[in-house]
Amino acid sequence: MDIIEAIESRDTYDTEDWLILITTDHGGIEKDYGGPSFEERITFIVSNKTIE
Repeated sequence: MDIIEAIESRDTYDTEDWLILITTDHGGIEKDYGGPSFEERITFIVSNKTIE
């Protein structure tokens, strides 16, 4: 949230068009990660806009 608040506080925010992406380097199962299973190899991407 700190990053979003910093972007929104910019004087030029109203004239800018930001794309924010957050991604993981791997998935996990509970507290385990990095193994050979699908759940441990999958990555996640979160965006503030639709990615086409």
